[in-house]
Amino acid sequence: MGISIVKAKGAGGGGDLTTLYIDNTTHSHTGDILEWDAASYTMPASTLAATDGLEIELAGTKTGAVNIFIVYMYFGGVAVHTSQPSAVAATDWSLSWKIYNTAANAQRSTYKGFIGTTRGDYNTAAIDTTAQVIIKVALKLSNAADTVTQEMFIVKQVLTP
Repeated sequence: MGISIVKAKGAGGGGDLTTLYIDNTTHSHTGDILEWDAASYTMPASTLAATDGLEIELAGTKTGAVNIFIVYMYFGGVAVHTSQPSAVAATDWSLSWKIYNTAANAQRSTYKGFIGTTRGDYNTAAIDTTAQVIIKVALKLSNAADTVTQEMFIVKQVLTP
């Protein structure tokens, strides 16, 4: 299970990076090729100001014969990013996902990561952050006999000055 950490908004004068949630517990999945919810955090309503952002770090391992899988990054129920399937055998994977408000109901999002090869993407979203928002990462195997493991899921808030 994860740990939620709360820090008063503006306590550092802006531009601070505040850890909201940490889950370093190992979560593994094998046995099917369905999308599997590896990690999630429910961000309380109005956690982000109109121009605040989030930085999400995640990592894990992959074992098996095929070693191909897809990562889905959800913000408020919308799959903001879907990684391309790894085309090479990947045993370790990691992603750095950033999502920033441009208004309370508009975001810009990028991710960079390594899933067998380097990956990345840019996208936009229109999620109301004055309401509760679920941040979720899901994984999907290509081979039911393989195993994917999520071992790190950290959500940090970036307070803008």
